[in-house]
Amino acid sequence: MFTKKIENKSVFIMICIIVFALINIVLYCFSEGISGNDFWWHIKVGEYVLENRTVPTTDIFSWFGTEKGIPWTAHEWLADVIFYLIFNATGEFGIFSLSIICASLIIYLLWQQNKQYIRDNLLISGVFFSLFAVLSSMFFYGRPHVFSFFFLFFKLKILYRFWEDNNYKGIFFLPLISIFWSNIHGGSSGLSYLLCIVFLIAGTLRFELGRIVAAKLSRKGILILAVITLGTVLGILVNPIGFKVWLYPYQSFADTLSMTIISEWRAPDAKDLGNLILYFLPIIIMSIGLISETKKIRFIDLAVMGVFLFLFFRSARFIVMWYISAGFYAF
Repeated sequence: MFTKKIENKSVFIMICIIVFALINIVLYCFSEGISGNDFWWHIKVGEYVLENRTVPTTDIFSWFGTEKGIPWTAHEWLADVIFYLIFNATGEFGIFSLSIICASLIIYLLWQQNKQYIRDNLLISGVFFSLFAVLSSMFFYGRPHVFSFFFLFFKLKILYRFWEDNNYKGIFFLPLISIFWSNIHGGSSGLSYLLCIVFLIAGTLRFELGRIVAAKLSRKGILILAVITLGTVLGILVNPIGFKVWLYPYQSFADTLSMTIISEWRAPDAKDLGNLILYFLPIIIMSIGLISETKKIRFIDLAVMGVFLFLFFRSARFIVMWYISAGFYAF
């Protein structure tokens, strides 16, 4: 009993050290401010939408674009309105505060998601969360993808909960998430239904291959998930722009010029030391864990991991989404 108390006290102290370190890492990384990128453009779009009570469908920020009516998909219009309202009320400080709060909140949510496993391997958990904390300052700032990180977290949380319990009623909120996602950040809203499709396909399979095990959902579970998947597809279309938002993510991936010119859209460069540590190290650690693990590996976990590894290797901007998804299977 005495030994167990000492062990529990040691674990508690280690967890406190990790939490303290994470808080300081986030504060330090954000201490130099947040990246601007196209932040001001988002502010002006939000201002335009509120002043004109309409979402633009053509270029409104250049003489040539306005004269020629060059098509433009304002797939982030609602996020732009939110940013403008915050900035108009509180200035840059409000946007900075929003950024650091969002970064801290997603770390907290991932911690809560895995708290029962973290104490089993404090070292690896500490490395994972420390790297994510450093990465947060590079991606959590005044841009719409900040909201997508939360949509993704709750999307996966609901899908995994339904996977464990086909009677879980939270699954019926997914079409609603799809609607908000398509209006706030339509560029990544395709994940809203693509993940449902991944779970639906995996739920129809039953096999065992080595340590990989696929467990088939009940007939009721498959039917519910199929209906919800259709609902998430239709949810994407509930926006002022319509079908263009549904097409936008695929058009972006097919735009080789943007994928080449825009740094965050490029494929990750393993020759860069920062990328190697922040991007590839956690993936390597997780891969080693999978190879060395003697327990069974769920096929659904491999499928979800494969989706986000594909997206990441295609474009470095998906690394945060990989971290978030890893919170549901890596630990």
